[in-house]
Amino acid sequence: MRWGILGAGNIAHRFMESIAHHLDCRVLKVSARNEAKAIAFTKQYNIPMYTLIQEELFNDPAIDALYVALPHKFHKETIIKALKAGKAVLCEKPLSLNEADVQEIIQVQNETGLLCMEAMKTRFTPAYKAMKKEASSLGSLHLIETIWAFNSFSKTHSIC
Repeated sequence: MRWGILGAGNIAHRFMESIAHHLDCRVLKVSARNEAKAIAFTKQYNIPMYTLIQEELFNDPAIDALYVALPHKFHKETIIKALKAGKAVLCEKPLSLNEADVQEIIQVQNETGLLCMEAMKTRFTPAYKAMKKEASSLGSLHLIETIWAFNSFSKTHSIC
């Protein structure tokens, strides 16, 4: 899968650390508002190109999917533009700022038939998969409440 990244801040760095573990994925281009930041990001992760114009990612036929790592207030508009341009989207939390905006995103996703997903990594962790397997042995469940926490003051995040 060939990715483009919208944003070059802290969360985009975390995405790059994760994607490095997937040999079938590569990032082709990053867009950022600050050229110095974009250059540093592309050099750090050996990304071939950067742009200061988001639309270049939307219109690039070599890019299959976009990772949205922008400030929350830009999520809805960016996601809708990306979907309408034919790009699958993985968006950092939250998907948008309110339910009405999320409903609009879902409508556009349904119209385009493309994947649009909030980056909720807990669903893909070994602990979640184990909990789901164990819960299936309990019969029909309507609700499971859990708490997931980490020490935000350390550089390494661990489940408490």
